[in-house]
Amino acid sequence: MRKRKKRNWLVELYEDNKLYIWVVVGVLVISGVTIGITVGTTNNSQIVPNVDISYTNEEENIGTTETNTIPVKENKNEKTEKEDNKITHSQKSNTSNEKNYTEEIKEENIVTNEEKEKEENRKLEFIMPLDGQIAKNFSDDTLIYSNTLEEWVNHTGIDIKAEKAIPVKAIEAGIVIGVKQDPRYGYTIIIDHGQGYKSIYCNLSTLDMVHEGKTVEKGQVISGVGDTALFEIKDDTHLHLEIMYNDEYINPLDIIK
Repeated sequence: MRKRKKRNWLVELYEDNKLYIWVVVGVLVISGVTIGITVGTTNNSQIVPNVDISYTNEEENIGTTETNTIPVKENKNEKTEKEDNKITHSQKSNTSNEKNYTEEIKEENIVTNEEKEKEENRKLEFIMPLDGQIAKNFSDDTLIYSNTLEEWVNHTGIDIKAEKAIPVKAIEAGIVIGVKQDPRYGYTIIIDHGQGYKSIYCNLSTLDMVHEGKTVEKGQVISGVGDTALFEIKDDTHLHLEIMYNDEYINPLDIIK
């Protein structure tokens, strides 16, 4: 009879319990896989929040920067007070300007009134516009015979005989209000002396020495003697002078000295 060979106890243990051993191995493998998945998931969840936190920090920084650049809103009451102060200052400035303007106007009116009063009170002393003989007198009621018209007419001025181009002077200071060519009396200049007096110079040689609006002084040359008056063309060369007071013809010799 053969003698049975003795087996290793580990082999025997394996053979006797191999079913349980494989179950345990399977459980361990499954547990290992489960643990690996859990660890991976945990790591991923830890990484993602880190990214989100970084992104959130950037957003917070951006928000902080934008907040710093936004101007601080003024309190409505303070803003209203500032606007009211501006309006009040503007109104005060306008009031001051209006006051100054009003004062300037008053001063100008005072000066104008003073000048006007001075002009009204100025004593007028009329002079002859040139040296010469009176060729024809003033005739308001009495008719005078006209050599040119060959009829009896009124003569509302005086004719002063003079050579052609002899200078004609203003009989008093005043303002030129008329420079024209009259169809009857030729080149004519009218001067307003104030206080209702006007002098009219006719049959002149030129109208180029003065213009309307020009101020002239007493004795200032305004033109020369001419022969432009068609209604007196047959008379000797002369200056036809008329004077009006309050729009009525008067005899020049009554006021000329």
